[in-house]
Amino acid sequence: MKVNYVSVIRKYARKSKNEKYIIKASMDANPTSIWFKQLQLYWITSPGLIKLCPEPLLEQNEIFVSIFNQEDILDTINSLINLINITKTSYIIPNNPIFLL
Repeated sequence: MKVNYVSVIRKYARKSKNEKYIIKASMDANPTSIWFKQLQLYWITSPGLIKLCPEPLLEQNEIFVSIFNQEDILDTINSLINLINITKTSYIIPNNPIFLL
C-alpha cells in the first residue's frame, strides 16, 4: 500500500455549526478488508489516535479521518501515513473469524 495523496476538507455541522476537518488519504490500490481491520485495530489501541478520532473509515481506496481541532491536522496526517506504512504487511491470520466481523 502506498499513499498517493492526502487532502483536507473543512466542513460545518448544520445543527451545532461546529467545524470539523476531514482528512482523506488516497491509496494506490483498494486494500483488503483484513488489512483495514488491522489498521483500525492499531488505531483504536493507540491512545493518541483514538483521542483524535474514534476510528478511520474506508471507502474503496480512500481512508477518511474526521477531527475537530485545526491544530491536530498535521499530526493526524503524519500518524495516518505512518500507520499505513506499518500495516503494509498483514499479521492478522485471515482464518480467525473475530477479525471478519
